[in-house]
Amino acid sequence: MSRLEAALEAERRRHARQLETVRREADRRLTTVMQEIAALRHHEARAEELARRLAECEARREGGRNPGRMTAAAPPLTRDPDGEEPLGGGWPSDRGDK
Repeated sequence: MSRLEAALEAERRRHARQLETVRREADRRLTTVMQEIAALRHHEARAEELARRLAECEARREGGRNPGRMTAAAPPLTRDPDGEEPLGGGWPSDRGDK
């Protein structure tokens, strides 16, 4: 009888370890999925912002208005004439290097 109780207790411990391992792996996978979702939301928001700014730029161009310079709140969508700044990097004169 004591052998069976010992075997049962050993099986319970083994099952508890196995269950904890499965839970940790599920938590890791959930964390990875949540990080991917957060990254996708960030990229989606960036794409929406770029689309909005592009539509505003096209609307200004079609309306015959072409401002000489954009405000600091709306940096250009493309590189400067020298090809230095990536998207949204601002104007060279804002950086003080030209």
